[in-house]
Amino acid sequence: MRSSASARRAGASGDTLMSSVGYVATAPRWTQQSHVMNGASDRLVGRLGAHGRHARTSVGVTELPRGAPIELEMVVAVRS
Repeated sequence: MRSSASARRAGASGDTLMSSVGYVATAPRWTQQSHVMNGASDRLVGRLGAHGRHARTSVGVTELPRGAPIELEMVVAVRS
């Protein structure tokens, strides 16, 4: 999971995760995308602590590239 490695580097350097968008591949009429993103958010906060608290958006899609079940986009504030 490349996002996880990037998030660990961000947390170690004092950078802060600002927001994430989760694209969740779902069946028609399934509306629990936010539950999937809750799990992803909890994991990021668990790894990064206070630096992992962020705003998030959940989007249900019919299909993702390479058959992925979820795609996570993150915006990180980089400390200079």
